[in-house]
Amino acid sequence: TMANVCDYSVISDSSFDLDSKTALVTFTKTLEGTPVSGEGAMLMWKECRLGDAGSVNYDLSINGTSVGNFAASVKDNHSVHEVFDTSVLGNDKDIVITFTRTSPGSIKLSDVVLMFRQVA
Repeated sequence: TMANVCDYSVISDSSFDLDSKTALVTFTKTLEGTPVSGEGAMLMWKECRLGDAGSVNYDLSINGTSVGNFAASVKDNHSVHEVFDTSVLGNDKDIVITFTRTSPGSIKLSDVVLMFRQVA
């Protein structure tokens, strides 16, 4: 039997823009299992800056806790990873993930996946 390295939850399999019309995008997801406390979790997504603006800044929060500030400066799709303590996920099975644009410009984000180990 193979060891269980991690579980994952697809938060969004489509793309969304953070721009002058939409500065904030929120996802609510019900996790299938309870994350193991203290081991850390990772959120991954793809980002691409749109237009000719320099860097476009945005924040990531999970359940109301800021877990990172990012600057999208590349016009090609690339992967972004943020590791954070599983305590941010809390004990509730419902999690809220929010991306908020904090500077002028436009970015496209997509393929948001949460990885964690769950209690056996």
